[in-house]
Amino acid sequence: MGRKIVVDEWIYYYFSRGEYPTLLKFLKKVKCECHKIVLERSSRIEKKIFRISKESYRILEGRDISRLLFGGILQDSEKCEWISKRRELDSAIKEKIHRKDIYLVELAISSKSEIVITTDRELCEAISENLGIECVMPEEFLSDE
Repeated sequence: MGRKIVVDEWIYYYFSRGEYPTLLKFLKKVKCECHKIVLERSSRIEKKIFRISKESYRILEGRDISRLLFGGILQDSEKCEWISKRRELDSAIKEKIHRKDIYLVELAISSKSEIVITTDRELCEAISENLGIECVMPEEFLSDE
């Protein structure tokens, strides 16, 4: 059985920088291993993910990513969980997390996610040390085959 995963904006940045093979590998792993991505409605990450759809038509690999992301994951309730309201963090924990990242941590806690995938090493350390939730870089997640 797969795990609940919270991701930050790296998905969009990998797409916009042309890191298609890594992003495609991640999406295939989520789909094939029955993981579930957790996203929040009306959040920064949702807006950026939907920008992928708008920008993907110009690039062949982009269309493959868009098809898998939107058709194979985001519209499948077994692969994506949409959260509309987050549980607020305790102030003691908030002090240890950079303000811009609090929403990710609240999302992980609210959804009972088992892993956070981010490119922010400082955030990863704070999550691992203070919350006991596994946090890894995208490449670490992908190398865990």
